[in-house]
Amino acid sequence: MGACNGARCCGNDIKDAEYDLRSSGAEPPLVFAGRTANNEALVRHIASVGRLRHDESDSENYADRLALLDIARLYASVLTLKVISSHTIPLGETLTITAQGLRGGRRNARDGYTYFGCKKRGRTYSREEKGEILNDYVIKARDKDLADRHRGRHFEISYCPKNSTYRIRDLGAGFGAFVKIEGQMALMDGQLLSMGESFFIVNLVQDEGKKETPVAGRDRLRIKAFTGTATVEVFYFNKCKKHVQIGRTSSCEIRLEDTMLSKHQASLVYDEERGWMLEDGTKGKPSTNGTWLYLSDYWEIKSGTVVRACQSVFELNVK
Repeated sequence: MGACNGARCCGNDIKDAEYDLRSSGAEPPLVFAGRTANNEALVRHIASVGRLRHDESDSENYADRLALLDIARLYASVLTLKVISSHTIPLGETLTITAQGLRGGRRNARDGYTYFGCKKRGRTYSREEKGEILNDYVIKARDKDLADRHRGRHFEISYCPKNSTYRIRDLGAGFGAFVKIEGQMALMDGQLLSMGESFFIVNLVQDEGKKETPVAGRDRLRIKAFTGTATVEVFYFNKCKKHVQIGRTSSCEIRLEDTMLSKHQASLVYDEERGWMLEDGTKGKPSTNGTWLYLSDYWEIKSGTVVRACQSVFELNVK
């Protein structure tokens, strides 16, 4: 690609007209373990890409899956979730998940799925009727009206018999499940990132001068930033800008007025073989509040994985 010039290249940002993302009757932002998120925009995006229920993507049918899990329980590793921050769950409380699901789970289905949400049952339309038990573990919300609006399955953890691993993903209800980024991560089109009180939508787009159609694997990066003040800014970068800094200082290419961001929150680096890479912090120093990825698809759980969901933060370990 030739030399970059003009406002649309090499870190010079193009800003969309700022607009209010909140509806006229919007409630105050929801607190996530000390941080806030713009409710309306976040819920709208998550609802558009999340799943409302699992899709039985494994090739085996349900009966075969149960049979496989009955065998797997004899040799499979065990997953623990330890609460390290929460408004409603005691710190240090630990959940145990086996190949068949959560020990003491409310559904008692033994199907290898563990569902989490702020309500035990689904919605009903009469007081005499009891809704279906949807969630194995209930993470109570501080706001009862908010909990009722987001009744349903917020996220799931499942065991995959094919490769003997545990996986986690968000299910599209509520304000999303996010995993904390450790080390470098390759950016993909459509990802949603959360930092401080802001969140960011990642797009890989066509080369300059062509129609802006999101295309995976292209070297032109678009970052759409939704700030805690309910404004939107859009930034474009080409691969000739090898290093991009996100944070609060004036030297950052993506600079936001967000008091919950670190001065140097995260770095974007272009690699000729791997494309755009994201790393929390800068020069090996992590940010204060972390950089988080929305779990729109399955994420394989490793020991030390940290997940934020339902106003709580969990540390996951495989034993």
